[in-house]
Amino acid sequence: MIYKRKLISFIINNTNILQALGIDISTESEEDIVYKYIFPYLKNPNTQLISKSFITMEVDSEIMSSNKIYKDFIVTICVICHDEEMKFKDEVMEIGGTRLDYISGEIVNMFNWENIGFTLELQKDSGSILNDSYFIRELVFKTISANSMSNGVKINGIR
Repeated sequence: MIYKRKLISFIINNTNILQALGIDISTESEEDIVYKYIFPYLKNPNTQLISKSFITMEVDSEIMSSNKIYKDFIVTICVICHDEEMKFKDEVMEIGGTRLDYISGEIVNMFNWENIGFTLELQKDSGSILNDSYFIRELVFKTISANSMSNGVKINGIR
């Protein structure tokens, strides 16, 4: 749960994501945002009473890395948007496009190859239709073991 709390904290501190989710940061507290817009588990959108966009996540443990010191994790972050919420509202967002792609892009820019106490590398970025009303973009990151030269070397953004 500590990893999820850290990820949620980074997301909550990104005002671009909060605005794209339709969160009024002047009236909503962190406690109001978690479990309402950002969920520390993979949430089913069918349980939503109103159409909106939200973020869900899961952190899974992979087999121990070969050096037996660091545990490797797979972080799955899903951005889910209702069909009615896909298009940006011009008065809120200055960038055109879909809300799903915008929020996902912010998350990728925030976490890919950034040291947030551990380093994540994007493994998968794929979109799909979740059901009749919702679209999903699944972002899968893998932790990079810090004490492995082969994992840590990056030339021009490529490992």
